[in-house]
Order: sequence, then C-alpha cells, then structure tokens
Amino acid sequence: MKIEESGISQIEFLKIAEAIHVRREYLTRQSITLTEGTSVADLENETIDTSKHLTVLLSRKFNTYQPADVFYIAGRDEAGALVSVCAGRRDWYSGWSIAKYLEEYLPRVLTGKDGEPAALRSVARALHTIKPTNAAYLCELWVSEKLRGNGLAPIMVQIAQLQALVRWQPDLIWALMADHDNWERGLAKFYGFTRQHRDVLRWAHEPVEIPASVWFVANDRESLCDMMTGSPHLDEPLQLRTKEA
Repeated sequence: MKIEESGISQIEFLKIAEAIHVRREYLTRQSITLTEGTSVADLENETIDTSKHLTVLLSRKFNTYQPADVFYIAGRDEAGALVSVCAGRRDWYSGWSIAKYLEEYLPRVLTGKDGEPAALRSVARALHTIKPTNAAYLCELWVSEKLRGNGLAPIMVQIAQLQALVRWQPDLIWALMADHDNWERGLAKFYGFTRQHRDVLRWAHEPVEIPASVWFVANDRESLCDMMTGSPHLDEPLQLRTKEA
C-alpha cells in the first residue's frame, strides 16, 4: 500500500514500519518467516493439516469478507510448515456500540450446549459506551504446540495490530480473550492491549464454540501509536514460566 493511500502521515508510516521490522527481526532469530494473505478460503486450506480450525467468528460458514476487509499473517518454520496464525477483519459501525453488535451477532453464530442457539443475558455496561465507526477485530490466534511459550504469540498479535493500522486506520482494534488467558497469565499486556474489561458476556445459554467467560481487550488509535515506540515484550517466556512455577 502506498503511503498516500493509507491515510497515515509519512512520519507515522515510518514509525509503524520500524515497529514491524523490530518484531519481524525477533521472528527471524527464531527461524520463522512471516507471510500475509487476504483470503479466508486460503487460510482455511492452510490450516487443514494443523490443530488450528477457524472459529465461527471468521469462518466462511457464517461470514463473507472481501479481500479489502480481512487479512491474516502466517508464521512458517524453515521447512515452510505453518507454525502460527493471527487474523484481522474490518467491521463498520453506524451508531452501534460494541455491546449492540455482540447482542445481534453472537446468538446467530454460536450454539448452546444442548444444540439450541446460544443466548446472551447481558453485555457489560462498559461495552455499551464504546461506539467505534471503523473497527478491526483480531481473531484466530494460534501457535504450534512445539513453539508455545517462546514469545511468538505476542509478536503475532502486535504485528497484526500494526498491520491493521496501516490497512484500515481503525479507531478501535479489539478482541475477545478467554478468562484464563488473561486473569491467570496476563497475556493482554504482552499482546499490547491497553483497555481491558473482564467477564463482559453473561449467558442465558452458554456457547460451545467460545469460552463463556471472556475479556474485552482493545486499543484506540492513540494506544496504537504508543505501540510504535513501546517495548514488544520479548520477555514473555520468562514471565510465563515465572507465573507457572
């Protein structure tokens, strides 16, 4: 993408490029090469021979995204095998809050434990006040079991956020995280998210596809700009080993 087409100033663009370069260098030292794509069908095909299967939040079974509104980054080892994935999708909001979006969307794509549609009882009050216009949702984070705990997951998420910033200039980048990943392991900080709300979904009928207890994690435009010059948290493996000891 050309700078003049991105809506980002040349100085911002250079800062983002440097931030991505620093994180790619870390992957290079791990003998991992990063590739990108904009086809959900291609991503589905790439993950067939792995333990990763796309969730209903991106799967083509429930969603239709044009190439301009979705992307994924894929990490590959020296043999070319897929070892990590993170994806992003762009959604436009016309006055809806994040809470309203989740109330409309999740019951349509999630299934309850007895086969009935999942049913929300309520969404956290904080999410009713968050009303983006152009938002990017990050999803499908996966790291091969043999490489977990070496800092790959945070780097993938941070690069995905920076790529989303260049592609779409969103006013919000957000994700849903399983409670144990953040409450017990504190991963949202390592992923670079500055806004965090716990247990944001309350269910009348709990879903089987996603954890019942999730965090809303997000960055606004200002926080994303801070990520350009902040630490990429390459000490994640040490932190996690300390927590698990």
